[in-house]
Amino acid sequence: MSASENNIKVSIIMMAYNQAKFIDKAIDSVIKQILNYDWELLIADDASNDDTSEIVKKWVKKYQSNIFYHQNEKNIGLQKNYVKLEINVMANI
Repeated sequence: MSASENNIKVSIIMMAYNQAKFIDKAIDSVIKQILNYDWELLIADDASNDDTSEIVKKWVKKYQSNIFYHQNEKNIGLQKNYVKLEINVMANI
């Protein structure tokens, strides 16, 4: 029985703040690890002021149905960023 027949969905959460140097490789690594499961990558950007957003948006364009990107307008810290991501994801279900 395949993973899709079991309705298995793998969710990966990636927190980001000024990660332009690393996020491209991190996203690529996540995608390369996905096998035959339904998957989603949830990225929460805590108001990065480098090129993080531009890099993530390229991946979102390529994997529109799998990557959800939320960018805060101002830096709110790790915990609030996580909670805000969770709220936004639930609102889009």
